[in-house]
Amino acid sequence: MKILLSAAIAAMAMAAAPSADAAQFTSTGYIESVHPTADTVRIRGGDEYHFSPDVDLSQYVAGTRVDIGWNTQKPRLVFEGGSRYRPVVDAISIKQVD
Repeated sequence: MKILLSAAIAAMAMAAAPSADAAQFTSTGYIESVHPTADTVRIRGGDEYHFSPDVDLSQYVAGTRVDIGWNTQKPRLVFEGGSRYRPVVDAISIKQVD
């Protein structure tokens, strides 16, 4: 009975624990550049975020302070040429912060 109870408690703890990939993170910063055709926003300091094509980035300009939501801490590397790559995070939301 003790073993069964311990297994049930362990299973409940694992089910209740959030996974790292399911978490959502938020970055706040000032936009350095927006590239609507590439669906990317670069924040001052060098972080670059890629959005799905259905996110309208036309309202955002350099200097705007924004919150960007993302849910993975594993950026993908985008080839720039030669031996240069830049990290890009897949973002899920953006909103202007006053």
